[in-house]
Amino acid sequence: MLAEVDPTLSFETLSALSAEGRCDAILNATLGPPGSPDDEVLRRASFEALIQLSDEVTEATPADTVQLFAEHYVYELAIRELTADAFAATRTVDEIITLEHDLKDYIHETLKDHPVVRGAYFGPSMFGKHCGDILEGVITIFIKGPS
Repeated sequence: MLAEVDPTLSFETLSALSAEGRCDAILNATLGPPGSPDDEVLRRASFEALIQLSDEVTEATPADTVQLFAEHYVYELAIRELTADAFAATRTVDEIITLEHDLKDYIHETLKDHPVVRGAYFGPSMFGKHCGDILEGVITIFIKGPS
């Protein structure tokens, strides 16, 4: 249960864990109640980050792990927004593929030096707020278009 989990994880604590352990700790700290709408998104983000970490040649730092998880989390939320909207129905396959690449690049660059991944602690409320802010930027730029 979330109430039984320490809501803040130090990067020092995360550094003592394997890549899989880091992803699991981040996931456990951020999961809402079982079956919540974000549950599937969080699990998919964790799975994608774990796959990417297992393919890495060098050992990822706790900040790298949090960044990868945040990138995949924001990306999965953005994709959910895209498919829930009539946006995707008005685009060609080539436009969607280009958009996916642009989304990933934008999210990566936005999170590269972001406080959510460069602090000393990982806290679910801070994580959720920062990822929500980044998602709003993604929606504004890629879905609604600049005003």
